Amino acid sequence: SNLMFLGVTGANGSGKGTVCDFLKQLSLESGGSFVCTSLSDIIRQDLTSRGLPHTRDNLLLTGTSLREEHGANYLASQTVVNILKAQEGSETPVNYVVDSIRNPEEVRELRKLPSFYLIGVSCPSEVRFERLKSRNREGDALTLEAFLDVEKRESSSNPKAQQLDKTFLLADEVITNTGTSEELKAKVIAFLKKREAALATT
Repeated sequence: SNLMFLGVTGANGSGKGTVCDFLKQLSLESGGSFVCTSLSDIIRQDLTSRGLPHTRDNLLLTGTSLREEHGANYLASQTVVNILKAQEGSETPVNYVVDSIRNPEEVRELRKLPSFYLIGVSCPSEVRFERLKSRNREGDALTLEAFLDVEKRESSSNPKAQQLDKTFLLADEVITNTGTSEELKAKVIAFLKKREAALATT
């Protein structure tokens, strides 16, 4: 099948969400659009069930405790199960993009999906911090110092915690996002064309 399963990884504010939004707007020449799912959805469900707010700290700590309790690949394995279930129940084939991948074991688990391909979105920390200040989302750090402190915690040496730096090294393709959103969209479109061509020949 030429279904596309993509993953997106990158630091906070790099533009992962924007890449997912673009993919949702586009459809493949071979047919079928993208559904975006996030590994953080599993953490958010857990927080909601316990009546806790979805702050960045809560997401980070609960993600780590879920990985410690169920294994480092837990968020990804739950997501793979959900995707395959949804595929079975769907009349038309659906392409998926998975966001919020922050641990190498999550990548290994997601590679169980056919032809899974990981995109790393890259952008320097100063640019990302300015972007975060302007998006003003609950739980984002408000000073550069606090922001860089969170960055450190997102690249932990604990194999059950967030290991963004190690995860990024597993990307099959890196898209640099230092320009405008139009430039980013053009890169996503070019990537999709190339990826579709590669899948057509397999």
